[in-house]
Amino acid sequence: MKLLTKRARTSKIVDIFVLDSASAIGGGLTGLVYNSAGLTAYYKREGDASMTQISLVTATGGTWASGGFIVTDATNAPGSYELHLPNAAIATGADTVFIYLHGAVNMAPVVMEIQLNAGDVVWDEPLTGATHNVSTSSGRRLRQLESGQVVRSDTAQDGSNNTITLDAGADSADDFYEHMQITIIGGTGVGQSQIIVRYTGSSKIAEVAHAWHTNPTGGSVFAILPGAVHTETSHSTLDHGMAQAGASGTITLRSGASAIDDFYKGGVIVLDTGTGGHQCRLITGYTGSSRIATITPNWKTNPAADSEYDISCGSVNVRAMADGVITAAALDTSAVNEIRDGILNDAIRFSGADIGAIKAVTDALPDAGALTSIAQEATLDVVGVIVAAIKAVTDALPDAGALTTLQATSTLIRQIVQNSWSHVGTLVTIQNDTDSGPLLTFTPKNKNGDAIDSSSYSLTTPAQHTRKI
Repeated sequence: MKLLTKRARTSKIVDIFVLDSASAIGGGLTGLVYNSAGLTAYYKREGDASMTQISLVTATGGTWASGGFIVTDATNAPGSYELHLPNAAIATGADTVFIYLHGAVNMAPVVMEIQLNAGDVVWDEPLTGATHNVSTSSGRRLRQLESGQVVRSDTAQDGSNNTITLDAGADSADDFYEHMQITIIGGTGVGQSQIIVRYTGSSKIAEVAHAWHTNPTGGSVFAILPGAVHTETSHSTLDHGMAQAGASGTITLRSGASAIDDFYKGGVIVLDTGTGGHQCRLITGYTGSSRIATITPNWKTNPAADSEYDISCGSVNVRAMADGVITAAALDTSAVNEIRDGILNDAIRFSGADIGAIKAVTDALPDAGALTSIAQEATLDVVGVIVAAIKAVTDALPDAGALTTLQATSTLIRQIVQNSWSHVGTLVTIQNDTDSGPLLTFTPKNKNGDAIDSSSYSLTTPAQHTRKI
C-alpha cells in the first residue's frame, strides 16, 4: 500500500488491512490487539541504516496516541485496524517512510510506503508551465487565472506606516507597480489592501495611498493585483504622501515632492489623516529645495510627521476684504466720485459690512478746519463745510450690524446737499424741505478750533457744489 501525506505532519492516523493467511478467500484477520503475541511494527525513513521499532499501545478510535493500535470495525470491516504513526516517522528530513507490521498468528505481513511532501500534495504544489500545461486541466486554469490577476506575490522585506518593501526579486523599474492594488495575505497586517501611489525600483519600496492600520513587516506576505480606479491618483491630484513636519503656516512635504519652486502654488492641500487631519488650506508659496509649502490661513492644528496629505489643483478663491484693506489712500478721485454718484442716485445699496467699511474711512477724515485755513481766508470754502456736514452725519451712524442698506443714509445726505442753508452768528442751519424744522445745525470752526462768526464768510447754496465733494 502506498500513501501520500504532508511532511512534518503530526498526529497522523492511517487505516490498514490485515489479511488472514489461513483464509482461502482472502478474508481479514480479526481479534488483534496492540499486545497480541508476536505482533510487531517498524518504520524506516529514507536514508536510515536500519528499521526503528514502533512501541504499540492501546488507543481510542480516532484519537491519536503515538504507536496506538486498535480495531476499526470487526463486524462490518473484518481485518481493519488503526495504526497511529509516531511523529518522528514522518518528520522533516526524508521524502519517504517504509512501514512494516507482522508476527501475529495467521497474520500476513502489512507493508506500506508513505511519500512525504513539503506541503499539501495538491494545493501546495507550485503552479508552473512545465508541470501544469495540459489543455483544460484544473492546474492550467489556475495558473492562467493567477497570471491574469496576480502581478506579483511574495514575502515583504520590511514596512512602515505608509510603505512596504517588496521582495528582492520585485521589478527594478520605477513606478512599475504604480496604481496597482496590494493586499497583505499573510503575516503581520494580514487582510489590509492599499493602492500603490509610488514605487522605487532600486529600493523595492512601494508607497501606498493611506497609512496602514497595522504596519507590515519582514515576513508579511503580499499580493499585487492589476490597477484599480481610485481618487488618490486622479488627474487633479498633484501630490500625495506623508508630511515630514509642519508649523502654523507651513507644511514640509515628503522628500519625493517636486523640487521646483512654486510648483504647488495655488493648489489646495488637504490633511487626510494623522495630526491635524481633515483641514483644508490654500498653498500660497512653495520652496522646492526644502519641500516647504506656505499655506493660508494658518492651521488650527499644526501637521506633523504622521500627517497624510493630498494636493489637488486649486480653484479661484475670492476672499472677503479684511479690516484695514479699504483706506483713504486706496481710494482715488474716480472711486470717490463713483461712490458719491451712486449714493445720490440711489443706485448703490450696501450691506452692514459695507457700511462699516465706509464709516471707518469717514471716521478717519480730518475736521473741516484742517482742510482749509479759514483764519487766513475771507471766505469759507463750501467744500470744507460740506465735508464737515457729511462727517457729522456719518459719525452718528449706528454700528454696521444695525443697518441692512444705506438707503436711509443716502436720503439724508441728499437732503443735506440739496436743501436750504442759512447762518446766523456762529451757527449754520440746514432747513428741512418740508419746513418741519431744521434738518441739521453745526458750528464751523477754524484750524485752531475757534467758532467762526457768519460775518466773516458768505454762504451759497450747497447744491451748486455737489460735484466738488
